Amino acid sequence: MAPISYRPDVERVAPEEADTIRSLNRAVGEVTAHVKDKRGYAMRATHAKATGFLKGELVVHGDLPTDLAQGMFARPSRHDVLVRFSQGPSEPLSDRASGQRGMAIKVLGVHGPHVPESRETTTQDWVLAVGSAFNARTAQSFARPLPSAQEDPHGCPSR
Repeated sequence: MAPISYRPDVERVAPEEADTIRSLNRAVGEVTAHVKDKRGYAMRATHAKATGFLKGELVVHGDLPTDLAQGMFARPSRHDVLVRFSQGPSEPLSDRASGQRGMAIKVLGVHGPHVPESRETTTQDWVLAVGSAFNARTAQSFARPLPSAQEDPHGCPSR
């Protein structure tokens, strides 16, 4: 499948998207509150346990094909990056536990338009997860209500 050049009409915003975003924000807050109540201190709502950190450099070469030379890849550049490896759950597990792993890359020194909600104006965050499948087909289904502590035999919120 050939890459799609971005244009504003490429994205189709669902009519309920604003409500879905509010639901997701509420769900993340519930997970954080649940873990805080259980452990006595707040942690990240997902990917709570970091398993490694790296500092590096991302080089954008000037010979990219036209259909890939978009956004921060439109012209040659160099960017410092910070990389965080983590486990997927909202609570730290043994490194031997099976489950989703993630990698987040913070690209520094990125100039240009950013999403209006962003407090950062010169970074881009790339969030990647490794797993055979994501646990929700849509953002709306991911925002479903969390099980109560009585329904959850492990005492951990599950997404």
